[in-house]
Amino acid sequence: MSLFDKVKSHYEEALETSSQPPRKMTGSEKKTMRVLLLLLLLIIAVGSYFGYKSYKDDQKVATSFGCESFEDCLSKYKFEGAYHYYNEIDGEVDPDEKYFNFKKLISAQVNYWCGQKDFEKAFTILNEHTMMETYNLQTDDETANDKYNEEAGFMNSQLEFIIGQMLVSGEEKGTILKYAKSLKPIVIGNEDDTSMFGGYNSYVLSNQPYDDAVSKIKKN
Repeated sequence: MSLFDKVKSHYEEALETSSQPPRKMTGSEKKTMRVLLLLLLLIIAVGSYFGYKSYKDDQKVATSFGCESFEDCLSKYKFEGAYHYYNEIDGEVDPDEKYFNFKKLISAQVNYWCGQKDFEKAFTILNEHTMMETYNLQTDDETANDKYNEEAGFMNSQLEFIIGQMLVSGEEKGTILKYAKSLKPIVIGNEDDTSMFGGYNSYVLSNQPYDDAVSKIKKN
């Protein structure tokens, strides 16, 4: 029998079966059907309850903080709420996105408190952060310290902003110089330990960010 004939035969059998009157369900089948329907209704009811409870919980949180999401809290300067949502989404986003949100959270607070001329508050918030990345000086891998330098660069940019705002506001230079000591060193190639191909066999810490800040402060 050809493939066409087989398909034709199955099709004719299906038509014949569909034309027959439906078979009545047995008592056992009816009982099973009722149990399944009850289970389905129960699942729907439980799902609706927890969905409503989650919605009410979200509404309660939003009312408590005065904002409804991470971005909404930042736009309204509701930093307690922003921290809540930031921690809530932990594990739901990849590390790069989480770090991106962290930088937005820190920057928003630094900008806000500098705008309020509360430089001590801005500095304290920034200084509470512990560096997440570490450096490796004994390596010839030129990318080994990229993440450390990126994080140090971000932290330094925020502190440099605070220092700049303090200079504009005429704050006491002794305090500004004290803040500048928290600038992070960056990793650069060790010029005394290079390979024959021009790369670095090791790296060193540079206090250039601090030196540049001190020079800027003393000139003002």
